[in-house]
Amino acid sequence: MHATLSAPVDACMPVECTKCGKTTWRGCGKHIDSVMNAVPEENRCTCPR
Repeated sequence: MHATLSAPVDACMPVECTKCGKTTWRGCGKHIDSVMNAVPEENRCTCPR
């Protein structure tokens, strides 16, 4: 069985923070700005990484 990814392995994507429930990112780290620019400031996770 193989897992199917919704985005390339080296891309960043928005995900829900498991601590606060707000939006954070997952991925390579090169596309953080393009992911987080679409998220309103009040909905962004500020938990330490």
